[in-house]
Amino acid sequence: MLLLPDAHLPSFQIFRNLLTILLLLVSGSHCVLVKAADVALPSSKVAASKGPPANYLAKVGPDTIMLDEYYEQLQTGMKEKFFHGKIPEKELKQFQRDLAQQMINKVLYVQEAKRRGIVPNKDEVAQKIKNLERKRKNDTYWQEHKDQMLKTARKGFELDSLAKQLEAAVRGAVEPATPEVQNYYKTNEDKFTAPERVKVHLIMLKVDPSASSKEWDDTAKLAGELAKKIRQGEKFEELARIHSGDDTAASGGDMGYIHKGMMGDNAASVLDKMKLGEVSEPVYLLEGIAVFRLDDREQARVNELPRVESSAKELLRKDLAEKAWKDFTENLRKKTEIIQNEAIF
Repeated sequence: MLLLPDAHLPSFQIFRNLLTILLLLVSGSHCVLVKAADVALPSSKVAASKGPPANYLAKVGPDTIMLDEYYEQLQTGMKEKFFHGKIPEKELKQFQRDLAQQMINKVLYVQEAKRRGIVPNKDEVAQKIKNLERKRKNDTYWQEHKDQMLKTARKGFELDSLAKQLEAAVRGAVEPATPEVQNYYKTNEDKFTAPERVKVHLIMLKVDPSASSKEWDDTAKLAGELAKKIRQGEKFEELARIHSGDDTAASGGDMGYIHKGMMGDNAASVLDKMKLGEVSEPVYLLEGIAVFRLDDREQARVNELPRVESSAKELLRKDLAEKAWKDFTENLRKKTEIIQNEAIF
């Protein structure tokens, strides 16, 4: 449904209706033309719409996020996220609300950074300004309004710097204690488990993927003959040096210890069923026909803590840092008065 601006509506309401038109067009929705004044809003929005509409997204403590800033970021975000053109309505609404919360959080972070005496990283801001100027050097509109746009961009980069430094400080304050690392290791053994490995020899008879069925069949027949010779006593290594097209041919086809998945599903399925010392039937792979000999099998095993302690500590630190940042954000929201303009959703 498209909303046509009513001549008696205030300019902000007209702007909001025009934005609705834009969003509907982008989303490919089926549209019917009616006047905005004829559209019934939900009761909560009707109450919020009495009198001149609020021109802010949210009031966050002493600061106010204006709607024009929100719509500007919304437009940019939509282009980046919904570049395919068609926007599912449910997904769009969630994106709008998520963006609003992100902008509110950003204001909270900047406020807290200033309370802590954090200042923008001048070098980082200067580099971003330099990159922006380089990117926009051939943009006529940019050149005509360069001073004002640089002023706006610099302010944005400075606020980004404050928020970034605050987040680094909160996350960086996390340092897992040894007992925490030990407990994390015990409760997350799957993260420290070495998968099963097999030691195999390989003869690979190369075949072009686009080759005819006859060529594939003839190669498979040759592979079967080689497997039969090996079972009858001929040396696998010697036949691999003569016939294999794999890089391991020079070493007699010795692949050493590998994870089964490295060879693809077909090979893994065959190796799963083989016994030690067994030579396989021909195996069809993407690059040709293979013959395997299984030399050894190492079962999956949990690495002992001393071997993986540094990894366990780093994984735990990331988890704790994520939780610390989430809790920090929630605490800022609880102790700050936030008034949101729900009428825009």
